[in-house]
Amino acid sequence: MIIPNELINNWPVPMSWLNFIGAQFERGIFGILGGGVFFTSWIYQAYISKREGKSVVDVWFWIMRITGLVMITVHAIVIKDLVFIILNSLGCMLASYNLFLNVRKK
Repeated sequence: MIIPNELINNWPVPMSWLNFIGAQFERGIFGILGGGVFFTSWIYQAYISKREGKSVVDVWFWIMRITGLVMITVHAIVIKDLVFIILNSLGCMLASYNLFLNVRKK
């Protein structure tokens, strides 16, 4: 992200920080979106449970969860963070197993 020169002269924050934040945002947008999908699965599950009047974890919860985890894992691979890669890969395997059990039950 390149900031125009006219903003540089009148900006109260050092430009090195703004360029760093911009570069991190551009590089991390896929991971941020993955985190959003992952978090939205909780909102979806709470909505369905409230509607049904009992705790419900259906197929779409697990699909959203796996999608978010895969997106975050791809981001972790791009930034080369081994801990993040391992943890999200394990979470994805566990969520996939739960999806399998949910689908098999029906």
